Amino acid sequence: MISILCISVKAAKDANEALSMLRAEFFHLVIAEIDLPDMDGFQLMWQIHSRFKLPVVCEFVYILYMA
Repeated sequence: MISILCISVKAAKDANEALSMLRAEFFHLVIAEIDLPDMDGFQLMWQIHSRFKLPVVCEFVYILYMA
């Protein structure tokens, strides 16, 4: 579906890489995980919103496994 809509998707391994990518090129939207290895997702959201004025969608995936 993404190719039909002509949407380009890029991924970063952590928050610092995401911020570097945002400094290098323009993005319309950021979708970020809350639990990041180097920074809290809410801190990343605040930095992106204050520096780049972009909308940010944060997600939290919680998997419950019951045997």
